[in-house]
Amino acid sequence: MGMPYGKLGALREHLANVSANELPELLTKFEEYLEKILRQIFLILVMQNNLIRIR
Repeated sequence: MGMPYGKLGALREHLANVSANELPELLTKFEEYLEKILRQIFLILVMQNNLIRIR
């Protein structure tokens, strides 16, 4: 039987009809990916606010 779609059976954690065993293995550890993305976001925000000068 598939994912429940009724209001009583579908909670916030049921956003996608994908099972964990259907997902491919990650090439990068999640912690490393998150750190890299947050660093990039920080640098973009810093540049947008002219806190550093690019020559």
